[in-house]
Amino acid sequence: MKIAIKTLGCKANRFESDKIEDKLKLLGFQIVNTTEIADFYIINTCTITHVADKKSRQIIRQFRRKNNNAQIVVIGCGTKDKNNTYNELSEINHIFTKSSELISFFKKITPTKKGSNKTFQSRTRALVKIQDGCNNFCSYCIVPFVRGREKFYSETEILKCVREKISRGYKEIVITGIIVGNWKREGKDFADLLHRILKEPGLERLRLSSLEPENFNDRFLDLFNNSKFCKHLHICLQSGSHNVLKQMKRRYNISAFKKICKKLQKKVPNIALTTDVIVGFPGETEKDFKETLKVCKEIGFAKIHAFKYSIRKGTIAATMQNQIPYETKLKRSKELIKIGNQLRKKFIENHLDKELEVLFEQKNKDFYTGLTSNYIQVKAKSQKNLINQILTVQPKKTNNDLSVTASLKS
Repeated sequence: MKIAIKTLGCKANRFESDKIEDKLKLLGFQIVNTTEIADFYIINTCTITHVADKKSRQIIRQFRRKNNNAQIVVIGCGTKDKNNTYNELSEINHIFTKSSELISFFKKITPTKKGSNKTFQSRTRALVKIQDGCNNFCSYCIVPFVRGREKFYSETEILKCVREKISRGYKEIVITGIIVGNWKREGKDFADLLHRILKEPGLERLRLSSLEPENFNDRFLDLFNNSKFCKHLHICLQSGSHNVLKQMKRRYNISAFKKICKKLQKKVPNIALTTDVIVGFPGETEKDFKETLKVCKEIGFAKIHAFKYSIRKGTIAATMQNQIPYETKLKRSKELIKIGNQLRKKFIENHLDKELEVLFEQKNKDFYTGLTSNYIQVKAKSQKNLINQILTVQPKKTNNDLSVTASLKS
């Protein structure tokens, strides 16, 4: 039987889909691309915004149209939100809130037979989740309600997962979770864990999914002395306005945020600092928004993910006065995206004609594409298969899609 898995949302979701895929392969199921006709379609949903909810529902309906005889299986954060509407969708056959329930369901469908999960999944960068849940309860965020309180996996469990990924040939490990920097077990903190992972034989790159601004200390900065540690950090800004941050119940101020970024840029030349920004939070004035643009320019982010504020029932912000009209949120989002693209282009152009190492991940027509340590997408032509190889390139020009075309160094 064929199963296709579609994952929406964050890298934590992607890690969980990878685990589901591995277990289904061991049961003897064939995992196929979502473009193919399958017997089962599994949708790992996201509910971080109303747009994510809408996209999840659209994909469910697309799969039903693709194969009316298929079984549609839904799991993920969307199913854990008490306000979800999945029970009302006739296209869905099964809804699960836990992956263990999903696997138990598939065990009953077909007799267990010999299978293997010792192959690559769709990416050459392997995800390793070190924690789940969140205790922060930012006023706009539904995550603590669907993911629950923080829990941290043990160093032993994490290293076992890292070694398993390395044994399968993955060259880059991406550490993921919800608030990864809060990891703490048995007297060790996040920086201690990363220093330990970097000692693993066969590991060639270690990357982080994202960090909160309060998760930095000098021992963390020392990680950049190791060439395996990627020169890229995604640090969540959310707003450049002190007043808005306070209403969001974020645990830092703008002065502290900028200080961290400047310290990183001084410590690590050419580091890529990327971020998330929410526009149109309740009560955000035009002055607040302009302050956000100013901070983004001052820091010089290598990439900005812009989000229009989305009401999530059950959160504090959903009940706030002065909700911003959609047209205003759209206008601000477009302006922020424009600034973000300008900053991205400037960051990339600063690396033209410099030698960079790229982990090539996929082939698209005549080009192989991959990422540098500092998060620049590179395209290169080659007659040889470059997938899952780290090679030195020399970027030549910036493309309209904000990637660069490069030539391989012999």
